[in-house]
Amino acid sequence: MIDMDAVTKYLKISTDILFVKNPVATSMGTLFGIITHGLFGLFSPVIQSIQSIQVISLNVFHFIALGIFGFNIKGWKNQYKVSLEIENAIAFINQQEKKGLISELEARQQYRALISQAVKNVVVKSESTVSPQK
Repeated sequence: MIDMDAVTKYLKISTDILFVKNPVATSMGTLFGIITHGLFGLFSPVIQSIQSIQVISLNVFHFIALGIFGFNIKGWKNQYKVSLEIENAIAFINQQEKKGLISELEARQQYRALISQAVKNVVVKSESTVSPQK
């Protein structure tokens, strides 16, 4: 038998991390899981008439986990993607360096300028999303 205390302990730790990292998707996934569990409970007589599906073995944790996973999968897939602008700028710098139009030193300077601009854009975006406190 599974120790449910240990399961709930690790489930709480993982959901706490997800609530900090992506609060909206995790909240929506939790709500979706609870609602889905309720709907399965409501329609369980109809679902149980199909003998190939064993709905009784599923509990609320399965539905919550499925909901959280479903709502967070997009964030996990796109986690390390770089914007197309930055990729194009890097390709352009590489192309100019290979053609001999700029030196290695100039390419490094352009990379640094690109990094500075990207960091500045991230800082501006994060400041604009944080609401000012009064």
